[in-house]
Amino acid sequence: MKKSRIIAILLAAVMALASLTGCSLFKPTAVSITKKVMKNLETVKSVKGNIGADFEGPASVSGMEFDLVLNADLELEAVRDSGISHVKGSVGTEIPIIGSITLPVESYQLTQDGVAVAYSSMDGKNWVKSTSDKDNTQETEKLPDYKVMLGILQKIVSGDIKAVLAEETEMKGEREVYRMDINVSGELIGDILRAADEMSGEGSSIPEDLDFTGADAGIVLYVYKDEMLPASVTVDCTALGNLLITERLSENDVSVSANKFVVTMDNLEYNTIDELKIPEEVISSAVDSADTDLFDNALGM
Repeated sequence: MKKSRIIAILLAAVMALASLTGCSLFKPTAVSITKKVMKNLETVKSVKGNIGADFEGPASVSGMEFDLVLNADLELEAVRDSGISHVKGSVGTEIPIIGSITLPVESYQLTQDGVAVAYSSMDGKNWVKSTSDKDNTQETEKLPDYKVMLGILQKIVSGDIKAVLAEETEMKGEREVYRMDINVSGELIGDILRAADEMSGEGSSIPEDLDFTGADAGIVLYVYKDEMLPASVTVDCTALGNLLITERLSENDVSVSANKFVVTMDNLEYNTIDELKIPEEVISSAVDSADTDLFDNALGM
């Protein structure tokens, strides 16, 4: 029998087996899509999009109990080569006695030579400067939350995190997208966050004895079919939020619990920004974070 005949028979057998199992040799999978996304992220020079956050839950401060509601509507832009990111928008909340308030928020961050410098404002006029060391920061890590995103994608490829790919694509605007539903266990989230901190030289920011058991997160990831890059990601981090908020506020006589804590990054665009600069008036007018309080300034206190 000729070799070509043997090859043809083998191919026919493979195709027959694939059809019996309901699979296609060319059908994308969650893992194959994730691999392409990871590869394409390496070529991203800039990103822009929207960030939304919704928080609801009971709170108490010095014995005074109330329902806390927070919502954020922000625009993000970041450029890898310069290490500069910019966030601008508003944060709304309800405070007892004061009532409902909406504050304009804006922040620039520059990561350079292992140091991160942030300039923040909550009134559009007064700027505060804060600095933190970020040793071993690589160029690819200068995009927002890159390390955590990469950690989750790597775990999908390795099989430690299961991602379920929807059978049909969907439309976001005029673009076709894949949808993946991902559930990340609290233990894996803890590992990813600690690894991300180690990559930034900030391993001490998460206590070694902090137990992430039960702090699971549900993630819905949409990926552009044509570009194979994230189109949007929604994270239900209610359980994780409860854990981290309790840890951060436990020594300040403040108690906050989350009934709902959802964060969304949407309308993501790539490689559309050539340059991003921090305005000179922001740099020159900013005061050190140790000498002022952003929230008090915003409320006129």
